[in-house]
Amino acid sequence: MITVFVCEDSIEGIFTGVYEAWASKLGHANVELGIESADNLELFKEYVSVRTEIEKAQKVTRTICNRMGMEVYEWICQALLSNGQEKANAVYHTIVAGLQLREGSRVMDYLTCPNVCKVFEYARGTGREAHHYTGFVRFSETFNGVLFSKINPKNNVLTILASYFADRLPLENWIIYDEKRGIFAVHESKKQWAIIFGEHINKEMINNFSESEKEFQKLWKGFRESISIRERENYQLQRQNLPLRFRSNMIEFAE
Repeated sequence: MITVFVCEDSIEGIFTGVYEAWASKLGHANVELGIESADNLELFKEYVSVRTEIEKAQKVTRTICNRMGMEVYEWICQALLSNGQEKANAVYHTIVAGLQLREGSRVMDYLTCPNVCKVFEYARGTGREAHHYTGFVRFSETFNGVLFSKINPKNNVLTILASYFADRLPLENWIIYDEKRGIFAVHESKKQWAIIFGEHINKEMINNFSESEKEFQKLWKGFRESISIRERENYQLQRQNLPLRFRSNMIEFAE
């Protein structure tokens, strides 16, 4: 019988599941990992709930970094930020494969392995979306000087974006709000950024723009209109370069 270790959908939660699955000594072929949000219970499988423990997650982190290297660790973490329903199980068996290799750092080269291939695809999808958002994120200055942006990504790219914008805007106070997951990346000028959970957005504050922001929004919308040549508009190419799902949070497309 297959035993499925059900984990919290977070890097720490899934790494705890990896630790528990390995420690169970049930045999890697008899073990799978799943995430709590996945609604895919199957017959003839035993389900074990895993409580997230930071210490166990840190042990898995150290093992991956020491035995397989930082590059593999980054691939795995990026895969775990995806919205893939099979990411936990794919990561577990990729770690197993990496630890069985003489050169664990080469595990991501074995794309003929189905689980390694899934990790590669999940990580690539997350990285591609994060790269898009570095160009598509639009900050608006509120009345108190805080730069605010709202996003709705498919994958959990907020930590990647926070690191990117902390490097680009180190002297600014800014907030990026992931509306889909209800989490915030908050950065205070000249300090480290942090991810905030369980808070609610103040709609009155974020819609109360500074006077300069209002003027810049008018100029930005006017610029978009002025560069358009109606006789040469190509809506299909526009949607390829700027998918419709990004536009709802972009100033130049706002009503």
